[in-house]
This record gives sequence, C-alpha cells and structure tokens, in this order.
Amino acid sequence: MSEKDLPPSFELACLAIAKHTEIDLKESSEEKTARIERLQNNYAAFFEYYFPMYATAPTAEFHVSIANAMRNNKNFKGIFEAFRGSAKSTHADIGIPFWLMALGELKCMILVGQTQEKAIRLLAGLQAQLHSNRRIIHDYGKQVSSNRWKLGEFVTRTGCAFYALGMGQSPRGTRSEEHRPDLIIMDDCDSKKLNKNPSLVREAVEWALDDLMGCMDIGRERFLIVNNRISKHSILAHLHDMMVAKKDEKYRWYHLKVNALDEHGESTWVEKYSNAYWHEKKEMLVLRSWEREYMNNPIEEGTVFKHEWIKWKEMLPLHEYEKLVVYVDPSFKNTKHSDFKAVKFWGKRGKELHLIDAFVRRTDIQVMVNYLYDLYSSIPNDVIVDFYMETNFLQDIILSEIDKVGRERNLQLPIREDRRKKPDKYKRIEATAPYYERGCVFYSQEKMNAPDFATAIEQLLATEPGSRAPDDSPDADEGAIYMLLHKPNVTLDAIIGERERKYNY
Repeated sequence: MSEKDLPPSFELACLAIAKHTEIDLKESSEEKTARIERLQNNYAAFFEYYFPMYATAPTAEFHVSIANAMRNNKNFKGIFEAFRGSAKSTHADIGIPFWLMALGELKCMILVGQTQEKAIRLLAGLQAQLHSNRRIIHDYGKQVSSNRWKLGEFVTRTGCAFYALGMGQSPRGTRSEEHRPDLIIMDDCDSKKLNKNPSLVREAVEWALDDLMGCMDIGRERFLIVNNRISKHSILAHLHDMMVAKKDEKYRWYHLKVNALDEHGESTWVEKYSNAYWHEKKEMLVLRSWEREYMNNPIEEGTVFKHEWIKWKEMLPLHEYEKLVVYVDPSFKNTKHSDFKAVKFWGKRGKELHLIDAFVRRTDIQVMVNYLYDLYSSIPNDVIVDFYMETNFLQDIILSEIDKVGRERNLQLPIREDRRKKPDKYKRIEATAPYYERGCVFYSQEKMNAPDFATAIEQLLATEPGSRAPDDSPDADEGAIYMLLHKPNVTLDAIIGERERKYNY
C-alpha cells in the first residue's frame, strides 16, 4: 500500500491534524532552534506544542513521570496502570514515541494490541501525525517515505520503523536494516474473555517475556505495558506480580499506578477532571464498573457469595414475622463522597431470613436519619422492631442528629448501640454466607429494581479477603442477622407523639 492507497478515514484524520497544527512563519532560524531545544527538554511543553488536538488540558504530572522515566533509561521496563480516560494510550502510543524519536532515541518500534487489527488502529494515530502534522514537518522534515508507508508497517524518511502486531504473533525478524526493536508498547491487550482463561493468560505473559522482549536490541530495550487493571488475573496483573515485586532492584520493573481519585478522594488530573465530575461519575456507575475502570480495583464476583444465592420473594405482612431488626452502619465520614451509609431492615420467619428494605448510599447523616424516621413511621403500632446502630466514634454526632429530627417530628427513634466485641469484619460477614448458600435468605421481590438493593448486591458479591471494595452494606447485614438469631425480643421504649404514615409493608 502506497501513500495514495491509504483509506479515506486516514486521509480525513490527516486533514484534521494539518488544520490544527499551524506554524509561525515569522520565526527566525535561531528562534526555531532555541524553541526545539527547549521543547525537547520539557515533555509537557513538547506534547502540548506538537499535539494540540490532544492537549485539551494541561499535561498531567503522571504523564511527565512516565515519559521521563522512559527517556532516562535505555533499558526501561515498566507498567503504566491508569484509569479510563487518563490519556495513557495517547501518551504511550503517540507522545512518548515521537519524543524519543525527536531525541534520537528510537529507531524501531513495535506496538502490540489484542489483535493486529486493533494494533494497526492504535499505530495509525502516530502515523497520521507523522504524515500531516505541520509542526513536526516544519521542525523535523517530511516523514513520509516513498515506498514503505502502509498501515501497520511503515518507515519514515529518516529510517525510523514502526510495526503493529497482535497478541501471540511472532515478532522474530522484525527490524529496520541493522536496527532491532528498541521500543515495544503493549496497549490494551487484556480482555474479559482472555482473563477468564488462566492458561491463555500465562501463555500471553510467556509470549511477552520470551518472544516479544527477546527480539529487542541489546542495550536499547524500552518496554511498556499500558492498561487499566480490568481483572486480578490479567496480563498486566501477572506481569506486575512477577516483575514489580522482584527483590533485586536491578531487575525490578517500574510501576506507575494512577486512579481517578487519590486516597483523599481528590482528582489525580484535576486540570481535566474536577472532583465534582468524578464523584458524579461514581454515583452513575455500578460499583464493579467504577472500581474496575477508574480505580484499578477489579471486583471478582462470587469469591465468597455467589449471585445464584440471591433469591427474591414476596415479603410477609410485618406482624407475621417472629422478629424484626433494623440495623444501621453509619460509615465513618459525614460526607456524601465517603463510605456508604447502610440501613438494613430484616425479618425472621422460621428458618427464613427476609431483607425487607435497604438504604445503601453515599450521602450525609441527615438524609440517612430522615430515612430512618420515615421507615419507623411506616411500622404499625402493634409491630415490634428492634433498631440497632454500629458503635463508632461518630455515634454522639449521629445520636444528636437522631434526637434533633425526633424533636422536629415530635417522636423519638428508639435505637440501641451494638456493643458487641466484634471479631474481624471479613470473618463476621463471611459467617453469613451459609445462610445464603442453604437458601434461607430472600430479598424483597418488590425491591428487585431498587438502586439500593442493586448496590447492596454489588457490595455483597465483592466480599473477599483483602478487598478494598466498600463493605458497609454486608456489614449491616451481618449486624442485623446476628441480632435476629442471637438476641431475644425486647420491649421498646415509649415514643413521643404520633407516627407519620409514609410507607405500607
């Protein structure tokens, strides 16, 4: 395929690039030389000047970190693990390769994708820039060669070669004249289907370490894998566990992990994504998607609890239950961006345990307390329900809010503290699994499509040792189930005023 045979989509991309890369024709040769030198020594400025169509926000510090790490080490081996939307592919596949090329540090590059077709599409981004970026051409000369310029495999007029390969394809013999590959980028090579097959993942890791890295030029071996962590059993995860954890620092790989939000709940690329944007995004997505795509924390379903154990059933009238418990896990921070606040309403009838209602939300204390009073007001006067709250250092603040709302409504919520000496949280939650497995647990059929129930199920299925996924909901379940099975019925204190009627069960 010659330059004239390139597809229309590529030509349209080239036209757009040319349009957005105007040059200063009044610049003197001395000014041009000084500018080029300045840009080459500052990756952020370099990227923003040559790729203005991508630089819609200032380059992030983590982009600069990975670029400098690769520039400063000719034998760089690393993992760039970053959230969806972090521009990791733009920098790894376009910005950094061209920077190394401009510095004379790149002669032959392989870009690996899930398939060769995907790799060709990824490499076409850089090829289009070399083809039509007026700033690149003005500073470094025309890049298009006359006879080796096809999609997926091309060589510039200066002799830099670029190849696109799919996972598992043989890279042997890939070279440009005397130059073997000196830069390999593996981008987005993981897939959900692949990650479900451990043997295929192991084969892919072996291929990357043996075949792919084995074809590189000695002494010039820059290798980078780019993705977000979509699975705990992914290629990226395996390479991380093998290479980043090496005891000998000489052989340890560089690892840059960037989540959408840091440990303080702040945006890691605030110039592009505000804190409010991410917190709204977080609320829109199901827990599993948010953690996988934006926090590099894939949640595997069914490690302890399995989806098929979730049974739905029409709930009984409240007076037919032997015992009823509402359990509150208020979380540790009074902010809508912190842990989930969970309220679970459970009933026991014979061997069956019924989840009648649920409140599982990131919200403030006032919203949770008003929900509690609405729930309490809906319970008939002749039905006894025990209300419990997990004890924590916020209990005085929460109880104060309960008293305040009670005075406003002219009634008081008779809530008790759960003062158990609790064992490890995970072990407590895991101890409820047999009730699900034996078919004793049923969820309210009426609430099958309720968002609070969906969030509750997400958290339950995410339960496993060492998981960083929220566990406020299953923790509240454990508290309620414990109280249902181990505490006798208690006569509640008298309440003040008449109850409001908002819900009917």
